Amino acid sequence: MVIPAHDEQRVIGGLVSDLRRQDYPDDCYQVWVLADRCADDTARVAARGGARVVERHRGPDGKGELLKWHLSNHPLEADEALVVLDADNRVDEDFLSLLSSALRGGAQVVQASVLASNLQASAVAAAAGLGDWMAREMIHKKAARRGWPVELGGTGFCITSEALAAAGGWSGSLTEDLDLTVRLLLVGHTIHYLPQARVWDEKPTSLGAAVGQRRRWAQGRTGVRKRRGGSLWKAALVRRSLSLGAMAWRLATPGRSFRLVATMVLAVLSVLWGWGFPVSWPVWAAIALWLGGRPLWSLWRVKEVRPLLRWYPLTLIWGFVWIWVRIGPRRNSWYHTPHHGSVGRDD
Repeated sequence: MVIPAHDEQRVIGGLVSDLRRQDYPDDCYQVWVLADRCADDTARVAARGGARVVERHRGPDGKGELLKWHLSNHPLEADEALVVLDADNRVDEDFLSLLSSALRGGAQVVQASVLASNLQASAVAAAAGLGDWMAREMIHKKAARRGWPVELGGTGFCITSEALAAAGGWSGSLTEDLDLTVRLLLVGHTIHYLPQARVWDEKPTSLGAAVGQRRRWAQGRTGVRKRRGGSLWKAALVRRSLSLGAMAWRLATPGRSFRLVATMVLAVLSVLWGWGFPVSWPVWAAIALWLGGRPLWSLWRVKEVRPLLRWYPLTLIWGFVWIWVRIGPRRNSWYHTPHHGSVGRDD
């Protein structure tokens, strides 16, 4: 188990404690904290909690580069699997046993549910957390039922040494998880979704931090589409694979929130200007209602998040982030999301 960490002394102790209390044999796993150019006590706190700590004092930015560096010094054995978690995460006691069971069942890449630990912290955290629940209920569960792959979520996933080697290891992409997802699919590996295994993830509480994080994701996604999109479409056609085609389509199209904003704007313009081409305003309004209403209905059925649905309209801001990435200045440096700790898991 590896935990990339940069100045995470406020949160790293909680995760290390969770991992040392797993309902899993102690001699069957190791906990590594990768303290990357830390200016605080991350390394000391992690070591005190029982983790093995390695420190990197220089090198390229990014989680992918850090993981590549670590595995070059501590390569996986043939019978080992790698679990990646973020420093601000929390996990339940059965987390490792659930992952191990999936591996024994034949899976080589497994993605756990990643859910917000601080939904109550702010309106921005609630909106970001609702997005995770939307993906879980509308995309990941459906894909699992159909036997389709899901995207790696950047945290809370497990991959065997064989699958990682087949995909070519880690890249330096801004979204190293998505880049690895596509490379795994291209070499024939499926990413299995395991909703029973939950990872609790701290969401940004300020709008600036949330937008900075989403901007990196959107920019990284664009980069992966440019590098891998053509190969993914070609593989989908050659193999006649609906799942590969679905992944290529998701890479090529903007997110639901952007599509919802766009259709709402088109509906208003059709009313104001009397547009009849390509379609009139009732059609745009119906599309917007479906795009906005379907996630709301999916979230309403989840008791854990129902009291927070008043913040659902804020999920639309992620659509504007996509626009900013397309027309704004390009970010070449890594964005580190600040974590505050002192939040409990919302059950």
